[in-house]
Amino acid sequence: MPQEKTGTEYDDAAARDSRQSRENMTSAPAIEIKYLSVYREGQTVLDKVSLRIEEGQSYAIIGPNGGGKTTLLKSILGLIKPDSGCVKIYGESPAVNRYLLGYVPQFHTFDFSYPISVRDMVLTGRLGHIKGIRRRYSDEDRRCAEEAMKTLGILHLADRTLSDLSGGEQQRAIIARAIVGNPKVLLLDEPTVYVDSPTEEKFHDILVELHKKMTVIMVTHDIGVISSGVDVIACLNVKMFTHYSAEITSDMILNTYKCPVDLIAHGLAHRVLHDHSALESSPEPVDTEISDRAADGTDKIRCGCTGHGGRQ
Repeated sequence: MPQEKTGTEYDDAAARDSRQSRENMTSAPAIEIKYLSVYREGQTVLDKVSLRIEEGQSYAIIGPNGGGKTTLLKSILGLIKPDSGCVKIYGESPAVNRYLLGYVPQFHTFDFSYPISVRDMVLTGRLGHIKGIRRRYSDEDRRCAEEAMKTLGILHLADRTLSDLSGGEQQRAIIARAIVGNPKVLLLDEPTVYVDSPTEEKFHDILVELHKKMTVIMVTHDIGVISSGVDVIACLNVKMFTHYSAEITSDMILNTYKCPVDLIAHGLAHRVLHDHSALESSPEPVDTEISDRAADGTDKIRCGCTGHGGRQ
């Protein structure tokens, strides 16, 4: 008959588990996904997606709407259970290490008419760090909230209601809520869809500062929001395409958008264009620089296929 463990033995086991967890965090990548597949209502949403994101990287994932980007983020967060494959956060499952993640969902998912102050909204990002039944914010929680608002430049708006803020200020409040728990990895889902160009420029500056402190993973359908500071760019449309570099190649674009596109990079249009009828006979696109510039000086993908509404 096995002997019951003493309190000291339990403490020793807990210490070993803690050491093992710390060792995993120092040796494992921030995010590792292997052969992840997700199916919904008979449709394949993600098909054998694999990626590896090292600690400290800035990682951008682009692709068309409906390509599985949000599903991928929710799988990383553990909100969606994959049908096959696995997700690891610093070597552990999302259930174990989800607290290491900060999440900025799509802008339209927030109800900004709800009567809550910026301070109280940011504080809700600390709820996962509060133990026990009586969930009351501590002085440490309030200090972290002030620090997050200060980082995002909205501390002076702390007592304003969300509905009184501009779109750019609301966006910064959402990000402050995501970082108030001091995450090691920040996930952003289409963070600039509902903001204007000046706000988008400020957003890039914010990301640069946040990247100094944490790993940043952003998904978007618009390449124009990707800054030059990104370390790796991947393309996702059910399947993942990447060369694990900041380069977007013609094969990545064709595999992702399934049609000819114009790629306008940093204000200079760089054409990656196929005649549809030539796709099979000419597997490698011909790249030709052209002289016209993007009106706003940003990167964009223009799809020449009328089936996509003329633009992605």
